[in-house]
Amino acid sequence: MKHAGHTIQALLINSGISITHTAKHMGIQRSTLYNLFERPRWPLHRIQAVERLTHQDLRSIYPHSEFSAPISYDISREQNLFLQEEVKRQQGLLDEAWEEIARLRETVTKFTRIT
Repeated sequence: MKHAGHTIQALLINSGISITHTAKHMGIQRSTLYNLFERPRWPLHRIQAVERLTHQDLRSIYPHSEFSAPISYDISREQNLFLQEEVKRQQGLLDEAWEEIARLRETVTKFTRIT
């Protein structure tokens, strides 16, 4: 496993992104970031913040979980059809909610004109 702190520090230096900018982007102090550079493992959310900032794929230094990820995320045709129907159902509910919001806005507008 790569040393996350050293890898990220080198990436930032090579990208020309300042420590100050990186720390602000991550919502931490510069001193905290310098301390992170010394750590061989980083929390996943910190690595992902650097990925968003640098537009780099850093999955090779993600911390390993005690739970192994599935080898494949393949789903069956039946599961795919079910998920497509579920998406349609949820979209229908969302459309109904937006229509109700529009009706409520009209009612509020009428009410505010009356008063």
